[in-house]
Amino acid sequence: MTRSDQTGTADPLAPLRARFRERSRNDARALKAALEGQDYAAIESIAHGLAGMAGMFGHAELAEASAAIDGVFARGGRPSGDAVQALIGIIDRTVEAPHS
Repeated sequence: MTRSDQTGTADPLAPLRARFRERSRNDARALKAALEGQDYAAIESIAHGLAGMAGMFGHAELAEASAAIDGVFARGGRPSGDAVQALIGIIDRTVEAPHS
């Protein structure tokens, strides 16, 4: 069943939302592996991509957490493992929420 707007018509973005959820699930798995392997280039790439996409779909918490990690890299640093774990948790909550 697709999301409907207030007029009862189907959400034309439903297929894109579904792809975003699937990509985000894959990103969470990839972040876990990258964190375990200390692959900071992968963490940076995933966080950067999520920051933009999450914002486009209205997921402010996910966009902010991703952008914060991306910002750490932009300033020449590395995010803490706790920050990356928190991002993974936010991804999990976001993709499991209704209407994500």
